[in-house]
Amino acid sequence: MKRSLIPAALLVLLATAACGAQQAGGTPEIPVGDASSAPPSLTMPPKPTLDPPTEPVDPPKPVITTGPSGVVVPPGLEVLPPERVDAKALPADQYPERRVWVSQDDRSVQFFAMAPDPCTIMEATVESADAARVTLAIAPMAQPQGGPEGQVCATVVTPMPVSVALPDALGDRQVVLTLG
Repeated sequence: MKRSLIPAALLVLLATAACGAQQAGGTPEIPVGDASSAPPSLTMPPKPTLDPPTEPVDPPKPVITTGPSGVVVPPGLEVLPPERVDAKALPADQYPERRVWVSQDDRSVQFFAMAPDPCTIMEATVESADAARVTLAIAPMAQPQGGPEGQVCATVVTPMPVSVALPDALGDRQVVLTLG
């Protein structure tokens, strides 16, 4: 009796191994169902196409920075004459740099702002504009920026560039900087 069990067990083992090899060879499993059900599709769905943008995307605007030898002004920006910048409302000890740069298209201005601490990002908004002047209010960003609470920040507060888009071309108007 022992002799007949061993060949039978080997036969079952070989049959099982052969079925496993066929499955591993890439033959897909098809669920058993009624004859009218179709096998699942093995084709990939088509890739979605992206519609081209409806409006042209503006290239990034050049931004003023600071370097070892002072302010670095990229091409495309020019400094406004000092008489066209009113920065009297800014504390002199916090805002020693009072220059304002205007873009070639005359639709944005840039200047440096001082944050109250190293983790705060500053922004400016157009507070008012008339035929003679454009008033910009400098304030910390309304939405927190950056990482989790308790994040480590630099220990030195440095001036950061702020860029403001203007609703109309600046023209000959004066720029007034205030704290908001």
